[in-house]
This record gives sequence, structure tokens and C-alpha cells, in this order.
Amino acid sequence: MLLPVDVALVSSTTSSALGQRKEWATQEEVDKITYSLTVVYYSLYSLDALLCLVGIPFAYFWHEDYDEVAVETGDQTACKRFWAATKYTLAFIAVVIALVLVGFFAPMLESQPGHDLGYWRRFLIENRGEHAFTFLLGVLLEKEALGRQLEKALLHQTSTLSHRRSEECSTQSPNKVPSPQDVLQIINAKAESSIRRKELALQIQQLKSEIKDRQLGISQRRLTLARRRSDAESSKFQLESREIALLCGVQNTIKRTEHLWHSLHSKTAEARIFLCREVANLYSLRQWIKQDGGEMKETYVVGGVPIIDLRDLNGKSQPALLLDMPT
Repeated sequence: MLLPVDVALVSSTTSSALGQRKEWATQEEVDKITYSLTVVYYSLYSLDALLCLVGIPFAYFWHEDYDEVAVETGDQTACKRFWAATKYTLAFIAVVIALVLVGFFAPMLESQPGHDLGYWRRFLIENRGEHAFTFLLGVLLEKEALGRQLEKALLHQTSTLSHRRSEECSTQSPNKVPSPQDVLQIINAKAESSIRRKELALQIQQLKSEIKDRQLGISQRRLTLARRRSDAESSKFQLESREIALLCGVQNTIKRTEHLWHSLHSKTAEARIFLCREVANLYSLRQWIKQDGGEMKETYVVGGVPIIDLRDLNGKSQPALLLDMPT
């Protein structure tokens, strides 16, 4: 990097014994070497620019924005710090670009006889990058110099003020002896100040202990909230599938119960049919068919006693019913 490109190119492609180019050093090879060196130089300078304009400012703003109290209370997170550092870095890049543009176009304000096409051609061809970066460095150096001058002026002003005050005190009371009342007042003031300092120290300790207790309470609340959230998420996990499984179990139980009820009902009906058949056989149930007014009428007799058809009793009076009843 420190060796000039033309010297390195000539020394690598020229034979020192013959004083001419080497056999492999054709114009195409030399052009390839020059192109590769150009790419390497542009890449390195681009990385250098990224480091100076992005990396270093971002790291500075990242560490400058750190607040220990805000981190402990949870008000500052890594995302907020990243966003703040990115915002300030972009602002820094914008300021640098503005200064470079000002330095690039500032020489254009020089007196020119005429702004014709030749002037604009010369303006674009000549090296304005050096002027821009020179202007940027000059602004930064001037800012640093002004800051130092301000610091020196402030220090000088404070030193002169303190010197004047000391001179005024010495001129006002050069041989004055303090009275006992003044001494007592000074002692009382010192005692009161020491008492106040102790009270302030106690209050500071109490506040620190309260802050620690509050922080512990906040951390415990956060833990309980996180535990509740995890419990809620675990309870909601596969809730639909579990509900479907329970519903399927209940439906299967209902189907089994219905099947058992139907089977018991069919068995009961069969038992009743069997008992009725046996009773009919035992009491010699008979069916008689007779013609009544051109219609066939069926009557059933059990043990010689006819069974009354209830349909025939509709619309009859009580005496008629008693007459129709078999004796």
C-alpha cells in the first residue's frame, strides 16, 4: 500500500538484467494488473469510508446513549438504543455530506469571466474531491480550535474572578479579628450543616432502599405476569383438539347408552309378546268372525268370555253399557 503503483508495476513487469519487459508482461496482462489494483484500492477506500462514517459514529452513539438507571427500570432496551444510535449516525452522515457538497461547490463562487460550456466542462473535469475534503477537514479543525479557545477564555475568566474576590476579601478585612459571636455562629452553622448532611445521607439511603424494594416488586410482578402468560398459553394450547376429543367421548357414551336402551326395550317387548302369547294359549284365546249388517266383525273370546271392543262403547249411555257388559 505504501509503494507507488507505477513503481511496483514497472519493477514487477521489467527484467532488471535485460532492461526490457518480461515475456509474459504483455499489454493485456499489464491492463489486468492495473484493473485488479484499481479494484483493490477502491474496495479498501470504501471500507475505510464505511468505518469512518458508519462504524465509529454508530459505536460512539451506542455507548453514549447507555443509561444504567433506565436499563435497570426497563425503560431502555437494546432496540431503543439501536434506533437512537442509527438516528444519530444518519444525522452525522447527512452533516458530513452537506459539508462535502459545500466544499465541492464553494470554488465555483470565484470570479469567472463567463459561465459558458467550456467553464462547466472544466468544472466537472478538474479534481474537486480534494477541495471538498480539504474544506471538511478545515471546518473540523476550526471547530476544534474554537472549542479550545472558548475553554481557555472560560478558564481565564474564572481565574480572574477568583483572584478579584480574594483581593477584595483581603482589602476589606486585612487585620480584622473575628469576634466570639462570629465564631459561635460559624460553629453552629457547621453543626447544622453536618446534621443536614447526615439527614440527607439517611434520606438517600432510604430512597435507595425503597428503589431497590420497588425494583424487586416490579421484577416479581413481571415474573408472575410471565408465569400467568405461560400458564394461559399452555391452557390454550390445543384447546380445540381437546374439546373435540371430550365431545367425541360424550357422544360415544350417549350412543352406547342409546344402543343399550334399544336392546333392553326390544328384549322387554319380546318378553311381553311371549307372555301374551302364553296367556292366550293358556286361556284359549279364540277369534270369532260374524257378519253384522253386511260388515265382517271380529270378536275375541278368552275362557268363553267375549272381550269387549272399546270402539263399540263410544257414544253409548251408561244403562246401555251395563246391558252390553257380559255377565
